[in-house]
Amino acid sequence: MIKNIYFFKKDIYFWNSLIGKRVNHILYGNGKILSVDFFDPFTVYVQIIFDKKILSDGYGYTNKLDFNNISFINNKITLLDDFEKRDNKLSFSNKDSFNNRALEIKYFCEKRNITNLIHFTRINNLLSILKYGLVGRNDLNKLSQRYQPEINDKDRYDGYPEAICLSITFPNYKMFYSYRRNIRGVKWVVLLIDVAVLWKLDCAFCLDNASSRYVKNIPIAERKKVKALEDMFKDFNDIKRKELKIPDSFPTNPQAEVLVFSHISPKYISSVNFEDKKTLKKWIELYWSGHYNVKYIYSNNYFKPRQDYNFWTFTQ
Repeated sequence: MIKNIYFFKKDIYFWNSLIGKRVNHILYGNGKILSVDFFDPFTVYVQIIFDKKILSDGYGYTNKLDFNNISFINNKITLLDDFEKRDNKLSFSNKDSFNNRALEIKYFCEKRNITNLIHFTRINNLLSILKYGLVGRNDLNKLSQRYQPEINDKDRYDGYPEAICLSITFPNYKMFYSYRRNIRGVKWVVLLIDVAVLWKLDCAFCLDNASSRYVKNIPIAERKKVKALEDMFKDFNDIKRKELKIPDSFPTNPQAEVLVFSHISPKYISSVNFEDKKTLKKWIELYWSGHYNVKYIYSNNYFKPRQDYNFWTFTQ
């Protein structure tokens, strides 16, 4: 049973040190702190998994619990010493189905060594993305004219123009190549995005291109299940992963994608990959600023096809 705790924080380093600690609750028993996330300068979110199942009220929430009810097992830390008295209430929200899904997705990614998600874009959009993150089409009107992006797929035959499209581990090179061939005189970059997006944000998993007839016939609710993510890494029709030597972290179909129905904050962007050194150097000279906590990398690996591209040339 997983519970979430929201409260005012006082010391970031203190709470980071608690990840992995065993806890005891007078009502819920023993558990373990799984993660600590800082949403803003004033609040922090702690996820705890308890050893035994906990029953909630009919509305999915338990009553507020006094801070005194939690103590650390085999640890001398006293939580109340690190918080003001007025902040000593914890609210436990019962979101078991969501959090069990998150844990399953996280475990699946760790098992297959999936560490990055991929998004390619025109270099003209990079400044806006580093400032505001990846924004769904429904929210683009909130950006000033200077930061309005140049859109690749204006038709969005997948039926979800508000969703942001990502690939897992490696770009959809077939689509990427098509854009680069048809849109002349444009430089492109490839963003590496933290895989935690898959379990922290609202995502749907598509084992083929999201606009394909086969995928569109799968209800979106089904595509948001863990099984849909797992299906992306299974043999595709009669295509055997083992025969094609597809790495564990790569989806079977090179056009498989993730639809993200949430804003993707810049904090999830780990690096920007440039195809050539000249473009990278020019970008750094014109726009680089130390407040962008992201790496700029020259690497053309993400601008190439997968090693099994010859096979897919004749199958799709």
